[in-house]
Amino acid sequence: MTNDLARTYFYPTNINDTWTMRLPSHRAIQYMNPAGGGKWEAERLAAMHDTIKPSDVVYDIGAEQGDMTALLASWAHTGALVAIEPNPWVWPCIKAIFDENDLTPPAATFVGFVGSNVTIPTNPDGLRRGFFRGWPDCATGIIDPAAGFAHMAQEQDRVPTMTVDALVRQTGQVPDVLTMDVEGSEWYVLRGATKTLAKHRPTVFVSIHEAFLRDMYGQSPADVLHLMDKAGYDGTHLATDHEAHWQFDPR
Repeated sequence: MTNDLARTYFYPTNINDTWTMRLPSHRAIQYMNPAGGGKWEAERLAAMHDTIKPSDVVYDIGAEQGDMTALLASWAHTGALVAIEPNPWVWPCIKAIFDENDLTPPAATFVGFVGSNVTIPTNPDGLRRGFFRGWPDCATGIIDPAAGFAHMAQEQDRVPTMTVDALVRQTGQVPDVLTMDVEGSEWYVLRGATKTLAKHRPTVFVSIHEAFLRDMYGQSPADVLHLMDKAGYDGTHLATDHEAHWQFDPR
């Protein structure tokens, strides 16, 4: 079966012998042949599944091409999902995966980077390749309603910036769970979520990319752990593959 929007083939894909979704071929293959063999981020996915309740509001920060976002939406099927992804060129793929799996669209979508209001190294060509080594920075955010995933701003050449705290205020969606895979900008994203962490106390899942965190943003995993400790959270290290996967629970 094909989906005209993604212009690719979709396959029933078994994820870690536990969940089945229809995914485009280029995404399905990573679950068929995960790096190093075995299962794909097994500990992280199992912990998120055990934490997320059907009625939860989940923020997926760094939706990438949407397969994990769709899986999260299927778990929070009576709640709400807010999808955040700065690369406008992958949003058609996200929409296609939701459509193919008959999932309710996200309660809100944000085409932008959720971080502190700081100047961040840029590489606009990286957007077009779909691989990031920095985030363009500008002053205002773009928030789109779920209806139809209408934005599809593929011509966009600048990516807006907004903090998590501002996004929560604008959408009115208060998170029960934050999941985050942001390729090195973990500390910046969390620093922009301090009010949300203090007031609403969501469970937080963070995948820390140590090399990108250090080389691109001048931070270390210890900085992330210190920030979460100051926010009143206890961290549990779930696993390490190409990233270190952590779960943070409010004390």
